[in-house]
Amino acid sequence: MIEAPGRISPFTFPSDTSFRFVLLIVMVLSASLFCFDSIHVNLHGKEMVQVLSDCFAEANAQIPEVQSMEDNTRRVDFVSDCRAGFERSRAAFMSGGALGVAVGAGYLSDDPDAQAEAAVSSARPRPGGTGGG
Repeated sequence: MIEAPGRISPFTFPSDTSFRFVLLIVMVLSASLFCFDSIHVNLHGKEMVQVLSDCFAEANAQIPEVQSMEDNTRRVDFVSDCRAGFERSRAAFMSGGALGVAVGAGYLSDDPDAQAEAAVSSARPRPGGTGGG
């Protein structure tokens, strides 16, 4: 006689609510990174254009003619190394902003006054005669 395979317990997996909450957190942090990148570009856009312009001019001076794939690779590497300092400051600004959003959200979620207000509002009788909680 062939035995049927055992059923998978649905309790071994996280609930849909947990997955959606984690997805919400990931989306908020992603949107924060995008917003802080946009803010950095708006604040330092002229500097970014100047850095890129200087890097490409220096790369063209170092490697005037691209005759092979190796020349092209060296030029791209040179430009990447040249603008690395600016990109580090950009990444730090974005990360700091996203970290600030995460810390602010954590602070708001741990606010005892907000939790007490939520507990009081859930204990109030609802219209229609049903109790809270």
